[in-house]
Amino acid sequence: MPSRTHGSEGGSPPQGGGPTRQNAAATWKKTFGYHPLLVFLDRPDIAGGEALAGLLRPGNAGSNTAADHITVLGWALDSLPADRHPDPNDPGAQKILVRSDSAGATHRFAAQCRAKGAGFSFGFAVDIRVRDAAETLNKNKAWYPAIDSGGGIREGAWIVEVERREALFNRVEVEDLHHAAVAAAG
Repeated sequence: MPSRTHGSEGGSPPQGGGPTRQNAAATWKKTFGYHPLLVFLDRPDIAGGEALAGLLRPGNAGSNTAADHITVLGWALDSLPADRHPDPNDPGAQKILVRSDSAGATHRFAAQCRAKGAGFSFGFAVDIRVRDAAETLNKNKAWYPAIDSGGGIREGAWIVEVERREALFNRVEVEDLHHAAVAAAG
């Protein structure tokens, strides 16, 4: 059985610096600096937080820039040993889960994760389409208990694999969920 690896992606504008920094720009927090996009590897059996790749972007770089997320994902996967790469055509290949906050929740980035053979879990805003979809899942008892990195059940946390539940939805918006783990409606 392949081992599971989690890659977390995210960006956070560092504060400080001055106008002499190369490629620095005004940030959305009204500071001056950079908006880096970073990927860290979490291997619970060894250590968490191993840096795999990063892109130092100007402070005014967009959060939802799919091209930047795709670039950093490619670099991160390329930095892994060949026997640790996911393969969408090999069910026995290394399993990798890419996690991102709402900045990575784009159709293009989700499609690239699929193309690379990586699973993904993206945070995103819950609108009426997501609420309707979650309610459909609730009615059909489609939720499963979430499991922590040690293999134990996470109390009060539930998950669903949306791509396998498309028949429950009568509209195309199922793609909007990006087969993310949607928090159960309270």
